[in-house]
Amino acid sequence: MKARVRLETLTPVHVGVGGNRITGLDYVLFNGHLYVMDFDRLFELLRGRGLLQRYMEFMRRGGGRKLLSDFLRGAGLLSRQILDSASLYKLRCSEGLQLDGREVKTLIRGVGGGIYLPGSSLKGSLRTAIILDRLLADEALRDRIVRLVVGSRGRRGGKKYGAVVEDVLRGGGDPDRDLLRLLKPSDLFPISDVAGEAARLFSLSFTNGRPRLLGYLEVIPPRTLFEGLIEFSDDAGVVGYIGDRISLQDVLRAVRVRSGKLLDRLINRLAGVPQGAEAAGVKDKLVEIRDRLAGGDAVSTLGFGQGYWGVTVTEFKPDLLPSLPIRGARNLRGQDFPRSMRVVDRGSGLEPLGWVSLRLEEVGR
Repeated sequence: MKARVRLETLTPVHVGVGGNRITGLDYVLFNGHLYVMDFDRLFELLRGRGLLQRYMEFMRRGGGRKLLSDFLRGAGLLSRQILDSASLYKLRCSEGLQLDGREVKTLIRGVGGGIYLPGSSLKGSLRTAIILDRLLADEALRDRIVRLVVGSRGRRGGKKYGAVVEDVLRGGGDPDRDLLRLLKPSDLFPISDVAGEAARLFSLSFTNGRPRLLGYLEVIPPRTLFEGLIEFSDDAGVVGYIGDRISLQDVLRAVRVRSGKLLDRLINRLAGVPQGAEAAGVKDKLVEIRDRLAGGDAVSTLGFGQGYWGVTVTEFKPDLLPSLPIRGARNLRGQDFPRSMRVVDRGSGLEPLGWVSLRLEEVGR
């Protein structure tokens, strides 16, 4: 079975590639935008104006913090026309972010700098929901995971909790019984041109409601639409392992169940922070997303800052928390997990990170 996927970002989303980052030598801030340079174009421009040697000397010069904008300003090249011609892409960037040459974690992009969402990211989002759905419905599967996790505690070289879960869902190493092969999504591309935005990344504490700055990153803004395709495996081994073919309705139901539990958990955690804390706006946005879920939308999380630890472990077996590879997990109760969440600021206050809505429409087999 194949389905068309339409995805809309409800909050800022970040899907990156490893440790890819840019610095003030890679980008220029100008008139509310961050221009990321295409150095082939830039070098051609400098060569044509006899400035390439001057740039090399600027780069070799020691002492102080170097910014590409300082060089371009000194060479009389800091203009919108020049930056548009020499940049790979540009982002909206609020002056209130105080970026000033700091490292920025980049989005995954195509060869020409265009934004897209890799199919693997969507697969991870849907897989998380299906994992929880199987765990909640299958007592034997839960018991098997619990036995393996408990048996590996304290054992040198023992597997982490996540590895145990995925080994079980892969049918004990049998490639014909691999639940994780069930979904084969394509990459998703925006319906219209979209410029990313620069944002500050924070860890928002559920203890005191205060954000702690973690760095800067590129994000896809809310209300951006993407489309793609997803294929559901008809492989007899995979289908047989989960009991039957999975339908679109099954996937959407699993997504709604998982997201409802996660939203309830996050909203309840935020309700306990001190009044007047910066977390209030984040909580209001999560309540708005939960209202969409109650109205029948399928909402989910996607990309960086997400994971299924909190909702998977604490929903079916809270006392497995000590087995998580998270600092301080041994001292946490299920209702106190997680301790914080990732949020971003694009210049107008804190927002949750990584929430999207999904629509799936069958288009054939």
